[in-house]
Amino acid sequence: MVRSCTRFRQIFAIALSFSLVPLAPAAQVGGAASVLQLVTMKGEGESFNLRHATPIDLEVQVLDPQGNPRRRAIVTFVLLPSGGATAYFVNSAQTVTVQTDDNGIATVRLVRPNGIAGAFTVRVSASDGNLQGSTEIHLNNFRTVAATPPGKWVLIGGIFAGGLLAGILANRGNDNSQPSQPPLTTITAGPARVN
Repeated sequence: MVRSCTRFRQIFAIALSFSLVPLAPAAQVGGAASVLQLVTMKGEGESFNLRHATPIDLEVQVLDPQGNPRRRAIVTFVLLPSGGATAYFVNSAQTVTVQTDDNGIATVRLVRPNGIAGAFTVRVSASDGNLQGSTEIHLNNFRTVAATPPGKWVLIGGIFAGGLLAGILANRGNDNSQPSQPPLTTITAGPARVN
């Protein structure tokens, strides 16, 4: 028993010593981390109205580990999920790849929703040489409640105004020299009761 307890302490001490040694990041190149930062500039939280869809621009800026814009980085935008609520890029594409401009910005346009209400995601990944990074942009398709068309209200208003005018004109021929009196209203109070 003493021997197994001693052995346990040795293993525990070795494991503890490893956990206290700082580990170098797994992906380092020339002393700098090899992760690109992607900053969403446009598109996060945007929504498509399924009845009156307006294109939505998605824009990310790609920065190197020091925060400098990466020009000519390759950026891929992928619509998720492949079923359910989603949208389309130009030519009904689900994936688009572009290069960043001189400011490290990549822009694509979602041209229309697929007609299904709900949330969807665009996964964005970037690469530039041995540097890589990714992010997600969250969007939504929603359906508005059908409203009464404005033309119907004009029609209803026209009918009402026509009826009102007809009533005024019909009453014009009746010359009542006595003004009409309002109806008499009587209010009677009952006995007060105190309990």
